[in-house]
Amino acid sequence: MAQSITTIPNLDDMLNKTVELLAQQFGYYQASIFMVDRGGKYAEFKAGYGPATIGLKERKYRLEVGSASIIGWVAAKNQVRITSDVLEDPLHLKNEFLPETRSEASVPISLGDWCWESWTFKARLRANSARTQSSCCKPWRARSRRQSRPAG
Repeated sequence: MAQSITTIPNLDDMLNKTVELLAQQFGYYQASIFMVDRGGKYAEFKAGYGPATIGLKERKYRLEVGSASIIGWVAAKNQVRITSDVLEDPLHLKNEFLPETRSEASVPISLGDWCWESWTFKARLRANSARTQSSCCKPWRARSRRQSRPAG
């Protein structure tokens, strides 16, 4: 996959191709990249692949960092968040463009302690189903456990 995207010179095209390949590879119905603005206040929709992409782009969709949403939480905490059943997660923010979402994973892309992107993946099935228990979540779970350990 890396060879497919590293040759793309335009950042927007590269991000769009990245989410397309990830969604297709792992069977997500929506994959999105949110970038934190320069002031660190908002996570702004930057690229996507799936049914919500056009609506999110046209609306210039953004969420406040630290807001009561999975993306806002990930951007503020700089930690992975995987929700196997969005109906049981108080931070899941229902989105009119994504009514079929049943599970969600959001991964921060960071430099040190500062999260500058959140990559978010949504599935139509709850994560305890075979299709959404793909190996792609294993590194995120491992990273999340490492980050939550106290220093010492």
